[in-house]
Amino acid sequence: TAYPNPTNGNLNFSVPQEEVKIYDLSGKIILSEQASSISQLDVSSLAAGTYVLVSTRNEIETRTRFVKK
Repeated sequence: TAYPNPTNGNLNFSVPQEEVKIYDLSGKIILSEQASSISQLDVSSLAAGTYVLVSTRNEIETRTRFVKK
């Protein structure tokens, strides 16, 4: 789970992720990060709008929409 949603700064993850990708609604990749343990992601540089967050942990992919204020 990513929170807070909507956000204007950081997205936090209730369980650390191994890979995080952010897409705009047209499917274009905006941001990609890969590490052994991602617990927070800075999205302050993104334009206001709705995005799709794809996070991966233990080869399980989760898709969530979030709003950047």
